[in-house]
Amino acid sequence: MSQTVSLGPSFAKILLGLDGSDYAQAATQYACQIALKYQAEITGMAIIDIPGIESFGGPAPIGAIHYSKELEKRRIEKAQEKVVKTLGFWWSVIFGSNLGGNITHIGSASTVVAVTMMHKYQIKMSFAGFVSKAFIFAFVQLVIATFYVVLFLS
Repeated sequence: MSQTVSLGPSFAKILLGLDGSDYAQAATQYACQIALKYQAEITGMAIIDIPGIESFGGPAPIGAIHYSKELEKRRIEKAQEKVVKTLGFWWSVIFGSNLGGNITHIGSASTVVAVTMMHKYQIKMSFAGFVSKAFIFAFVQLVIATFYVVLFLS
């Protein structure tokens, strides 16, 4: 009968985790030393820390480039969706403040210019008189702005 006598550890295959950390680099050096000594085969396995990637804004670890690009693409799409959702609101605010302000003396820059010209040429008009004359113009402008927002920005 023959007996096999073990002379110490032997390694045929080594599985090496790769995550880009200092520990993984040290483990790689150690695995290479063992593989040379025992003529073992090294298999590297990429370790992807998904929560770490999502919270980290820098370069992605080894093996995570694809996930990082997909994450960036999703973040850009979400940002674009938010912009589109708020665009109609901002146009409404702009139209309302600029065009709706034409009803009063001090509601917009154009009415301030008009009042300045009225004073220059000594045209007398009360506040109520100004509102009654400006109302139709402001109303038409607001109707056009409303159609624009509803048709093109919704």
